[in-house]
This record gives sequence, C-alpha cells and structure tokens, in this order.
Amino acid sequence: METKKAITSSLEAKERIEKTFAVTAEKHDSLDIRLPIGLITGIYGLILIMLGITDPHASTVLNININLIWGAVMCIFAALFLIAHKLSVNKKT
Repeated sequence: METKKAITSSLEAKERIEKTFAVTAEKHDSLDIRLPIGLITGIYGLILIMLGITDPHASTVLNININLIWGAVMCIFAALFLIAHKLSVNKKT
C-alpha cells in the first residue's frame, strides 16, 4: 500500500515538474548547430580554395599549397555537417 502511495506521489511530482518547466517530448527541440557550423566552415573553405588558386606561392611548404588543401578539407567537413543536418531534418518529418 505504501509503495503505491510513493509511486503515485512521484508521478504527481513528475507531472508538476513537466508542467512547470514545459518539458515534454513533443515540445522539447534541441538546438541543432550542424547547419551554421557547416555553412561557416564551407564559406571559409571556399575562401581558402580561392586564395590557394589565385596566389599559389603565398603559403607553400615543401611545394604543397596549404591553402588549397586545407580549403578542400574544410569543404569536405562542411559537406558532412550539411548532410547530417539534412538527414536529421528528414527524420523529424
């Protein structure tokens, strides 16, 4: 009998907390930062690629164009973030 009371009171407390803070599964949306990270990283990657193409001797080490390579790496990283964002949006709908 006492366990039923404890369970009932804990359920009531949980309901009060959910009502107070409006924390329910339907209303709770987490902040998805994959889109802004993907966009910013992609823009910086494109800038580095353009800089590497227009001025190939600006930052070379061992005859490797660092701006061009890291711009491509940043664009690939950005593409992965944008794909992950697109897949998460499709799952929600």
